[in-house]
Amino acid sequence: DTNIQQREVLSVVLDEQGITWEAHGMLPPGKADIPIRTAQATLQSIKDRGFRTIVVSLENSLIELPPIAEAADALGMNNGDYFWLWNGNFDPSLLSTDVPVYRKLLHGSALVLSLERYWFADPNNTDLFWGYKTDPFLEAWRTASPELVELVNDANPIADGDDGFVSAGDDYFQVKNPGWGAGFLYDAIMTIGIGACKAERVNGTATSGSAHLRGIRSVDFTGSSGQVKFINGEGRSGARTESTALFGVINLLPYRS
Repeated sequence: DTNIQQREVLSVVLDEQGITWEAHGMLPPGKADIPIRTAQATLQSIKDRGFRTIVVSLENSLIELPPIAEAADALGMNNGDYFWLWNGNFDPSLLSTDVPVYRKLLHGSALVLSLERYWFADPNNTDLFWGYKTDPFLEAWRTASPELVELVNDANPIADGDDGFVSAGDDYFQVKNPGWGAGFLYDAIMTIGIGACKAERVNGTATSGSAHLRGIRSVDFTGSSGQVKFINGEGRSGARTESTALFGVINLLPYRS
């Protein structure tokens, strides 16, 4: 679902900029029952249409990138004539891969990702343009108590023994760093809660879905990812105000570990 949402956002922005584009879905490996074309069929269509900039929205790069890399190599679309731009969940371990076709596709491509303030928090930092001495979200993360860890473990929706199950130790929040997107997820949950409170304040009673949505769009608070505020009006109404979130574009150059 994540890459579908990214595609919807990109479509609005590209239309606003007057850029000609088209979207394609690709068949995930092992999902033969899904009526979407394979990576090679998709890239062949893009090549035939003459597009040279390819934006790929990833949900699991370790699964999705390999067939794309193989297809791009077979079709000669990794020779420098095409610009590849990745967004979504990109695993950095791919940058140290020894697989030649993966390295060839990634070399010189670009990764767009959201940047979170706590990534740059360093108590020894002196250059406040590039980083911060402290970060409230990271500070709160580090002070999580064993009681909170117990609550988190009890709320874990993944059953013991299933793929992805993790049982956090008492010092989990002291020895582990927040994962990619943690700050944005925290702000999303806070936005839902604050939006409900604002809607109930207006209505005086339990709120409806539409009133809750209006409450969400009216929030304006400082969260872990920066100021959280949404556009109200024409065009991208309901989208987060661009100036309130930080994004980076990284040129990828694979290396050997």
